[in-house]
Amino acid sequence: MSAIIYQQIPIRLQLSTASAPPVAPLDANTGNTPAFWRGQAISVQVGIFDAMQNPVDISNLQSISLAILPSVDSIIPSAVSTVAAADFDNTSVTWQEWISQATQQVSFDLTPLLTDLALGGAPNLPYWLVVSGVTAGGQVFTYGAGPIIVWNPGAQIPFPVGGFTSWHAQSNSSSAGSTVVAPTSPIHTEEVSFTGSAGIRPVVVQTVGAQAGARCDIICEFPKGTAGIDIKIYNGTLSGALLAEFYSPGDGVTGNAIAGLSFDGAAWQPRIVQQPAFPS
Repeated sequence: MSAIIYQQIPIRLQLSTASAPPVAPLDANTGNTPAFWRGQAISVQVGIFDAMQNPVDISNLQSISLAILPSVDSIIPSAVSTVAAADFDNTSVTWQEWISQATQQVSFDLTPLLTDLALGGAPNLPYWLVVSGVTAGGQVFTYGAGPIIVWNPGAQIPFPVGGFTSWHAQSNSSSAGSTVVAPTSPIHTEEVSFTGSAGIRPVVVQTVGAQAGARCDIICEFPKGTAGIDIKIYNGTLSGALLAEFYSPGDGVTGNAIAGLSFDGAAWQPRIVQQPAFPS
């Protein structure tokens, strides 16, 4: 089991190929201009859609890059992260998958070294963000460009309210025993990767220490080739209420299901329960 990682909620950049420049990106998690703490490890997740919210396929790209520049007229970026096509999460995602936070097309994992940007003593400073893709033939597509705000943690300015959360990843490879989810903050994300043979895989979400209004999102990753993995998510104990149930399709496609839970002061209750459709 890996250690708990505390981080800012991932920035989810919703980008478009349909708007005229500049296509200013927004953080779909907050509805605001994207922002992060200086020197903070942060994941930037990208989804690209057209004007009708149809998915844009990026299988023609060789790579996609995120660049942070000091200003709109800067030539040299302060930070750059590039993801090769082989490391794309998905070449396209549906609108429902995106808004349910089940998945994304590309994830940029920015290290504290990359986000340690100069602020000149100010509590915060706007930088310029550009996301672009390059095809094998060298053609460049710009999917979004606009401000991104960098905050100095020493300023102790709350952004956003409840904007820090806990995240934990673990794996489950057999039907023996159960997977325990132990939320450690008011906004917790648990990522569980299921492998192995078919069978029932119970997941127990602990209630100890949970406060009314807390949220826990459980992302279940299915294996490509195994059908019949039955994931059952329970409140508190194995005898608690069944909150959600998912099945692995085993059709050669990797997919995620998500159970979004809210704590009512006594028990976890399902908020969003979604297993995406898989191609037959």
